[in-house]
Amino acid sequence: MMITLLCNGMKNPLGVDERKIKLSVQTEGIFGVEKIVLILAERDEDLYNSVADKVFETRDYSVYLPSEGMECMKRYFWRAEIHCKDKICRSEIAYFETGLDRNAVSGKWISGEFDGRVLEFMRAFDAEKGLVGARLYISGLGFYKAYVNGKKTDDNYFTPLVTDYDVRKNLKNIDYDEENLDNGKKTVCYYTYDITEHLKEGKNFLNVMLGTGFYCNTDKLITDPNFSFGTPKLFF
Repeated sequence: MMITLLCNGMKNPLGVDERKIKLSVQTEGIFGVEKIVLILAERDEDLYNSVADKVFETRDYSVYLPSEGMECMKRYFWRAEIHCKDKICRSEIAYFETGLDRNAVSGKWISGEFDGRVLEFMRAFDAEKGLVGARLYISGLGFYKAYVNGKKTDDNYFTPLVTDYDVRKNLKNIDYDEENLDNGKKTVCYYTYDITEHLKEGKNFLNVMLGTGFYCNTDKLITDPNFSFGTPKLFF
């Protein structure tokens, strides 16, 4: 018997958009399910008493959380109860963290003097004694690799996720509604990293190597949009 809890298809994800949160339950070896109860709380100990924030009942093994009342940059805990005809099965506690408050972000895109080669950015910062947690929110217009005190933030390559930076209205043979695409808005993906274990008391360093990729590329085939959308830029 096994119960797996997923938030937006991932286990215990960080940086979830508080407007689009889907909680899902996968079961194995549990039969005769009559209903599934999902319990959400701001503290894990609240999942076992009467002060849980929200309780949802579903028969579809998943539920979308209402965005009202969800806060940005906050960890939420949840678990599931599987109600069968003759027993109740309870999951372990899972969690997810919501992402940046887009309306309160004070940072801006930065760039350097670009001559076609990889750019390197470095930022020094201090960590006080008693640090309990730290997150890095980062995105590149161009592929990037990030290091904190010499340690890479993850094992991925070619981040961030590629998006379409063009309005697309003049390109042919696309299967999308051009009216909706031609709205002047773009989606740029950022990543959230738990860098708590990377840090030390006192002086710390963030280093980012920023390349080109789809955003800045003058070497595309003639069948692709063979122009650059701009020079590489970084946000963190």
